Amino acid sequence: MLVCCERKTLSRLKKQAGFLLSRTSFRLRIFVRGEASKEGINILASLPMLLSLTVGLFNYRDGDSGIVYPRNAINPQGFQRLLKFHFLCNWCDAALEFEPGAMPKLERLKLHLMARCQFKWEGGLVLGLQNLAGLKHVDVDVDCSAAVADEVEALENDIRDAAGVHPNSPMLQVRRLDQEIFGSMAQGCSRRPSDHPIPY
Repeated sequence: MLVCCERKTLSRLKKQAGFLLSRTSFRLRIFVRGEASKEGINILASLPMLLSLTVGLFNYRDGDSGIVYPRNAINPQGFQRLLKFHFLCNWCDAALEFEPGAMPKLERLKLHLMARCQFKWEGGLVLGLQNLAGLKHVDVDVDCSAAVADEVEALENDIRDAAGVHPNSPMLQVRRLDQEIFGSMAQGCSRRPSDHPIPY
């Protein structure tokens, strides 16, 4: 069963929680404007029969707000049967952290990340990839829009390094999106903080 909740906040799922809890298994796609609240993530995590989840975060305001939202932490209390997770971040400040024991059966992870946000978060946009015990496939789209070279390279290096030390040696695919825009805008530019080392 596929349930779509496009352009609704995660908190609105409360109204559908009883219906969703009665399903034997289902896939869910939800698209959110702006920040994904901790409450909303907890609602999704509490759905025991959820097998596939797509979460899209969108910010339709022009430009960079400069607001740093809390990192979206996935803890071990939920998502016990989830096999596929697609996290789509489009022009909003968001980062992920997988805590030890998170999503224990997850096999496929697909990420769409904004490279321009790489240095806004200590440790980068994705932490704890090694904590996904069942991981077999990682598919990452690196959105180069409004990014500079070191942001794109740092994000790609972080993902490759995390996948490289994962005990399952998951298959990894990394793609650059809007690379033609990135290539024309990013030459010679850097937004790397002074305390963020340059990899060799």
